[in-house]
Amino acid sequence: MDKNALQTKWQEAFNAEIQKRMWDAKAERYGKRPVPSPETDFFLLQLISGTGACLPEDKLLLGGRFLSDCGQHADAAKERQNAVLPNSVQAHFAEEMKNWSVLDVGCGAGLYSIGLAPYVKKVAGIDISEKMIDSAKEKAKQEHCGNCEFLCLDWAEADLGRLGFEKAFDMVFVHMSPAVHSYATFDKLVNAAIKRCVFAVNTRRTDMILDRALEYAGIRGMQAHRDRQVPYIFEYLWENGFCPQVRYEKEKWQSPYTAEEMTAWCLDRARLHTALSSEQEKRIAAFVQELAGQCECGVLQEEICVTTVVFDWMINS
Repeated sequence: MDKNALQTKWQEAFNAEIQKRMWDAKAERYGKRPVPSPETDFFLLQLISGTGACLPEDKLLLGGRFLSDCGQHADAAKERQNAVLPNSVQAHFAEEMKNWSVLDVGCGAGLYSIGLAPYVKKVAGIDISEKMIDSAKEKAKQEHCGNCEFLCLDWAEADLGRLGFEKAFDMVFVHMSPAVHSYATFDKLVNAAIKRCVFAVNTRRTDMILDRALEYAGIRGMQAHRDRQVPYIFEYLWENGFCPQVRYEKEKWQSPYTAEEMTAWCLDRARLHTALSSEQEKRIAAFVQELAGQCECGVLQEEICVTTVVFDWMINS
């Protein structure tokens, strides 16, 4: 596929107003999460250990949060991780990375920015949600993190030249953020990097409650674009001469929601892709309320099953 064809195919409508509202609503919850550490979070481990291709072979099959969900293999996985991490990661890569500047695109509450900060010179995190940025600043203050800065910014509208971001960061990374959703936004993150990029995206995703609510309202196919992103990303990288290391793992997450929170989440997720009729809105709300009535204390537990794909590539390879 040539560049023009890929640009045409790899597009997605991006409603900034809805995105801001969705992530503003989750800012307080995300801000309460702990800052990840490389001992327990595989994505952070990959960030601080140089290109993923340099990781030990057994590491490529394991994942941070996935450790808690891998059943009988969890103890063996954790044992291998602990055996490798403390000395080898720090010894091989700390010296090079300690002078790096890093950009975290779609940083949310800044957890990965802050987790990475002790290993690099400085980290800049950007996000479209003002409340997420406020949470990130507060979390950085709580963690006594002095080399992180956070900026409220819509990546789709960002002018790299005006911001001084063009080829300005040794590493640029994205962790499952809708900020990068098209050829243009992906190309922009590559053009901001000097040495390395790491991009994590979720695919083959199922949301137990969300999917059923939308199906109940007659809405289908929302995940199709996210699933197509994986081959589009590889196509872009390969055609531009990069040699990405690709890692993937299956993960399972659970999150509690009130009926009001879940209804708002389902409605906004649907509105990102289609205009809802008043009847569809009512059907979604009724479905969520019915489920909540069956739950203890009216609290819903959303369960998400996903395959996370991480692309890791050097700019100057």
